[in-house]
Amino acid sequence: MSKAIIDSLFAQSPQTRKLGESIARSEKNIHITGLVGAASSLVMAEVFKKTELPFLLIFNDKEDA
Repeated sequence: MSKAIIDSLFAQSPQTRKLGESIARSEKNIHITGLVGAASSLVMAEVFKKTELPFLLIFNDKEDA
């Protein structure tokens, strides 16, 4: 599966869109759970592309980061 297909799947996800809307509304303390491996990086990359707003990610430990 190509990166473009994977990116489009994450971009079309209702959860990804909801996360982007929450960030765009400047909601604070947004918690994201249930993502494993590179999924968190892919989701955050899509959200960043859509919102074009700066945001800060805080992880529990350096392995998650």
